[in-house]
Amino acid sequence: MNSNSEIEEPTLDSAVPQNNSTETEVHSSAPATNDNYTSNETQNQATSNNSSSKPQIPNFFGSTGHFKHSVFAQFAHIQRINGTNHIYKGSTTGTYVCDDDLIQFAIQSYVPRFNFAQAKEEVKQLSITTKMSERTESSSNFVGCANGAYDINTSDFKEFKDCTATDFILTNKLSVEYSPNIPTSNETVDTFINETTGYDPKLRIVCMGSFGSLFMQM
Repeated sequence: MNSNSEIEEPTLDSAVPQNNSTETEVHSSAPATNDNYTSNETQNQATSNNSSSKPQIPNFFGSTGHFKHSVFAQFAHIQRINGTNHIYKGSTTGTYVCDDDLIQFAIQSYVPRFNFAQAKEEVKQLSITTKMSERTESSSNFVGCANGAYDINTSDFKEFKDCTATDFILTNKLSVEYSPNIPTSNETVDTFINETTGYDPKLRIVCMGSFGSLFMQM
């Protein structure tokens, strides 16, 4: 499994505990009390970890010792996107990634009572829970850049550091940063496209769209 650098503290900076009274619970196959780790201990852990710079960790266990998968999914920003679970990598990254190892790492980091095998099983159980709340990616007019999301319809740009996990649902982004100071046109590029398309405005649009698609795959 990857090191701690794979998941960032900012990943959970906007997490809000879910209302326990309305959640659908999936019972864990892992023993509930095999190590005397009770819900009270979870609350004590939350208190000891709570500070102005860290999110408050909710109680992940019910009164009978079962693991509340939906509470953890909301806390860790785990969403079912395109049929598979994704986890938000943090406000510096701004994207959701499909990575079961990263989800398992998050479980073991915030629920230390689970050993490796138990945490791996909880990843499977989370997939069952999130099936009931499938999410879709943000509209295609939002282009993910290295430093934020650009709306091609409005020309608005929002840096990831100013976003929460729910502002955008992006699973990929460009490796270049957006800068408002970069010219919107380039004489060399314009000349190349015009000569390639025979100065046909319709072909020019198709050509530029093709270039854009190539950049999105980088």
